[in-house]
Amino acid sequence: MDIMKTNMEEKADGLKTGTFEFLPDNLIYTDDLSSSTIKWSDFEGYKVVKANLLMIVNQKDGNILVIGKKEVGPEKFNMAVDFVKQHVK
Repeated sequence: MDIMKTNMEEKADGLKTGTFEFLPDNLIYTDDLSSSTIKWSDFEGYKVVKANLLMIVNQKDGNILVIGKKEVGPEKFNMAVDFVKQHVK
């Protein structure tokens, strides 16, 4: 898989649309305010909790990216989980 884009729409308290791009060397997260590129080796870990994929960049600082199965659908969610399992150790 070269590129997988997953669009998320949050419907609570004015949060906007964000895009995750899953690339072989890094993850790119873009929203209305900024864009961040994070190398897979910079992630401290990941876990799946209650149909949410939590990708932990810095747990101490609370820097955790979340993708919800409800927001992206089961197929894209499972693809994201499988991709992260292969790239985050």
